[in-house]
Amino acid sequence: MSFTNIDFQHTYVSGEPTDGSEYQYRPNGIPQQLLNASGALVDYVRQIFVDTIGAKDYYLYWFGGSDWANYTRVYPTGNFYVYARSAGAGTNSMYLDQVVSGAGTTNQVTKRLGQFYAVNNEPFDWVPLTDDGLVAPVVVKLGGANTLRISTTTGNCYPNYFMLVSASGITLSAVRSGSNASISFPTQVGDTYRVFYRADLTTGNWILLTTVLGNGSVKSVSDPLTGSQRFYKVTSP
Repeated sequence: MSFTNIDFQHTYVSGEPTDGSEYQYRPNGIPQQLLNASGALVDYVRQIFVDTIGAKDYYLYWFGGSDWANYTRVYPTGNFYVYARSAGAGTNSMYLDQVVSGAGTTNQVTKRLGQFYAVNNEPFDWVPLTDDGLVAPVVVKLGGANTLRISTTTGNCYPNYFMLVSASGITLSAVRSGSNASISFPTQVGDTYRVFYRADLTTGNWILLTTVLGNGSVKSVSDPLTGSQRFYKVTSP
């Protein structure tokens, strides 16, 4: 059982069924639809559901602007990139927050973790969690029981589930070389690496400097010195 303003918030959408026929996963909340239903929004069914509940898998269907849903789980411990398996019509965005206090009450305080942004991702696609710049991936630190919240301001998006990918660090070095900063890091053959920078270590969006294809050696990229400080990070992908 889920409760409005505690586990979810939902505003009725014109055309939405009111007989409860799409509330099969949760008895109340944001309506769900079977993943393997007819129509454009069809994706593969995860094996865990095939083995346990006869191939039934659901996604949030009537997920409109101002809607949100909480998911309390015991999460693995570590630093993770987060991907949403989601579909959407046109430009659509969702946000991921962490409930930092008041979980289980109507007075919850949340912390913004990042944004899922996509354009015409039909049928389903993997959408990465990024900062507000919509380019640099966000690293989320998890461990133990936590409540995460997914919300949308645009609607027209149909989230199914999250995937957590371990964010192992890439060691880099930055040294001055003439009038440039030289950023070096190890690579693996065939992997793509993205180098980002920003002026403040704790605030602001990461800006993409360049993209590098790995070949198994240490790669170096240059960034002209501007007279102001810059911080760098490398991600793959």
